[in-house]
Amino acid sequence: MEMKEDPKVLRLMVSFLRLQARMTQTQLGRAAGMTQGHISRYESGQKVPTEEVLRRLARATGVSWPLAVHVRRFCAAFLAGAARQDSIEPGTASGAEPLEQAVLENVRLALSAYHLEGDATET
Repeated sequence: MEMKEDPKVLRLMVSFLRLQARMTQTQLGRAAGMTQGHISRYESGQKVPTEEVLRRLARATGVSWPLAVHVRRFCAAFLAGAARQDSIEPGTASGAEPLEQAVLENVRLALSAYHLEGDATET
């Protein structure tokens, strides 16, 4: 039986792709052939993006699908670890937004080596 992925992970993926490409919601929507409203609903968690939507967003932002899959796994592991930590130390969570911001910052930090390596091979 296939497990359903945490919608928070998918929401983070959309935010990550947009932030990584330094695009506004409108720019990303246009590049991916959808509206700004779609991007907003995905980022806010009002709507859950399908894998096909994530692939379109990855293409639109220039992020390779294999890299996007790794980021997706990292986000899932990070959120799962945070949830386990919260269950061990109740009351230590400072809210979802700071946690999600921490996930995005850690993913971008982890990818900085990937980007530096890419810059070095291009010169």
